[in-house]
Amino acid sequence: YTLYSAVRPFGCSVILASYEADGPQMYMIDPSGVSYGYYGCAIGKAKQAAKTEIEKLTLKDKSSDELVKEAAKIIYQVHDELKDKDFELELSWVGINTKG
Repeated sequence: YTLYSAVRPFGCSVILASYEADGPQMYMIDPSGVSYGYYGCAIGKAKQAAKTEIEKLTLKDKSSDELVKEAAKIIYQVHDELKDKDFELELSWVGINTKG
């Protein structure tokens, strides 16, 4: 917990990703404020199913373009059309290929 409870969001998980000099970095921060580094992670309702699909991938052998497509496939795979609401998926990324 932080010293100031008003500035720490309760019940919110965040995934942060960046590219550093030593390579890509990904961290997930959970509602308690604990953060861990990951190669691939998932949060939300179908996180366990998504984690299972992520574990099947060879993440280090894929480009960022391929990984964005894999992420979209996983999101559609774990979506339950009978129980979940309809959704529209928009993905974007910044990298060498996007000149960003």
